[in-house]
Amino acid sequence: MFKFFGRVQELNTLETAYQSDQAELVVLYGRRRIGKTSLLSKFCQDKPSLYYSAKQVSDPIQLQDFSRRVIAAGAPLGRYVSSFETWETAFEQCSELAGKEKFLLILDEFPYMVQGNPSLASLLQHLWDHKLSQKNLMIVLCGSSMSFMEKEVLGEKSPLYGRATRTIKLSNMGYSEAMEFFPNFSTRDKILSYAVLGGSPYCLSCFDDSNSLKKNIIETILSPSGRLWDYPATLIHQECRDPSRYNDILTAVACGATKFSEIVSKTEILSANLPRFLSSLEEMGFIRREFSIDIPVKQKTIRQRGLYRLGDPFISFWYRYVWSNLDLLTMGGAEQLWEHLIEPELNEVASFPFEDICRQYLWAQNAKNDLPFLARNIGRWWNKSSEIDLLATSFDGNSGLFGECKFKNSPMTLRDYFALKQKAEELHFDEKYFVLFSLSGFSPELKQLAQNSEEGLRLVDAEELLNNKPNQ
Repeated sequence: MFKFFGRVQELNTLETAYQSDQAELVVLYGRRRIGKTSLLSKFCQDKPSLYYSAKQVSDPIQLQDFSRRVIAAGAPLGRYVSSFETWETAFEQCSELAGKEKFLLILDEFPYMVQGNPSLASLLQHLWDHKLSQKNLMIVLCGSSMSFMEKEVLGEKSPLYGRATRTIKLSNMGYSEAMEFFPNFSTRDKILSYAVLGGSPYCLSCFDDSNSLKKNIIETILSPSGRLWDYPATLIHQECRDPSRYNDILTAVACGATKFSEIVSKTEILSANLPRFLSSLEEMGFIRREFSIDIPVKQKTIRQRGLYRLGDPFISFWYRYVWSNLDLLTMGGAEQLWEHLIEPELNEVASFPFEDICRQYLWAQNAKNDLPFLARNIGRWWNKSSEIDLLATSFDGNSGLFGECKFKNSPMTLRDYFALKQKAEELHFDEKYFVLFSLSGFSPELKQLAQNSEEGLRLVDAEELLNNKPNQ
């Protein structure tokens, strides 16, 4: 039995659909290697089901393969034929497999089926409307092509528009689930692993926590024979028509170009064309656009506003260290790159992912009503001269929780706290609270001060972060 970690919320959503008293048409999609197949395989266990993974073959071959699977599952017509002549018959026979217990039909890589037969979505819509939706049946349409699933399955012009009873867009795991992959790592190495790999189940599964973090990075990422050596480049090549442009953008952002104008300058892509590339990368989860938490919604619609950051830690790490040093690494320079560049910068590498971990922690505490107030927004705040790692604001706008995150080898001190309080003076809230997150703990003086309830100060060390579990 394969090992499966996390995805509790997604499994609950699928299980709720399966236990409902009506037919369900679920659309599940996400980029390649994000864990869709593992999730659906886990969900299928102990359920009457047919799991079909489509292939890039001609439509007659696809129908023949699918027919064989349906007949093997016990389709009534299978006693008389070895294959069905039409997709309509094949799907109708699937519905005949439903009995008192709901039957589960999973069509993985559904885009391959439609590419071979463009009328398939329309046919499925017709069957769903007139027959399948009256059966004790659950159909899951799954795909890795993000644009296809959003336009050709969920989009307004799709024949299937409005038919999905539930939609799951699978993205990276949160840190609390990602940590389950490394039970034998130290607290610091668990966080660093997440900072390097992000929340992709595939990437996380490539590390072996019986080996050191250094050995994992060198053998898995920095070596040409490693499992993650060319993983991001392969994804870009599979998903994008002009890989070189996307590589240029990701390299620019990984190396510090965060403003729209800076990306234009570094990549020499025309400003009129850049939004198209950025939108595709945002759709894939490779890039995200950040705004200070107090920015009005209208300004967020302007492409030139906000800061662009890499939305996946592994993409950031790979373009910063692998893509930029291919010649050195190809010639066996992994040890040198680790010693002279990566290891000295590990704390810096972890800084933004650590902030993200702390943000996830605050959202989880908010869901448990364990913050000083119920927060409406949690994000970063900055202006031209100052920035605050985390700021949570209340629904009425009267309360603010200010947070500072430090991933360093020494404890946080009173100086860190007073610096945060000084920055907080730039924002006007009736009630102000403070939270400090630290990899290496806190000085005795800071701990003593936090015991004074009037300070409104909370200290969260790395152990508490890792032990935090969101509501399921």
